[in-house]
Amino acid sequence: MDLIHNVRHMVETHLGVTPHGLLSLHARLSVPCATKTEHIAGCDFTVRWESGCLTFYAAMPPLEGHTIPRPSVCPMGVRLIRSISVEMPEAIDRFHAAKRWRYFTELTLAWPMTTQCDEPLWNFRAGDQHCIIGAQSGRMEMWRGFDAVRPDAGASGLPLG
Repeated sequence: MDLIHNVRHMVETHLGVTPHGLLSLHARLSVPCATKTEHIAGCDFTVRWESGCLTFYAAMPPLEGHTIPRPSVCPMGVRLIRSISVEMPEAIDRFHAAKRWRYFTELTLAWPMTTQCDEPLWNFRAGDQHCIIGAQSGRMEMWRGFDAVRPDAGASGLPLG
């Protein structure tokens, strides 16, 4: 599954325009605690094109269906994603390979516009913990709490030692 290609194709098919790329993806889970790709009913996508942004929902196979892309407000603070190397199924496999969590309750893909972030990020949430996986490199970071302080960090938020 080439996620970015499929998103572009869907927008081209329905509106006759080619989006520049993906800004964000938010998975809609079919169960409260997901463990595999089949637990993702579909995703909300936001794409950028010449006149602004479009948002739409698309079901994940084997489910079918989608909404028509509609104009929306462009999110601030995210970069355009033109391609990824680590697709959703591989990101889920890497999440489980960490052997820290049995399930996730939220899954997103975005590329934060910060100097520290050099690639799009898959963000898995499991309770108050986050597992962040690079969508190009596959590198993994684990965070605890909603303020994204590393688990091995001291009071300053910087790694100990």
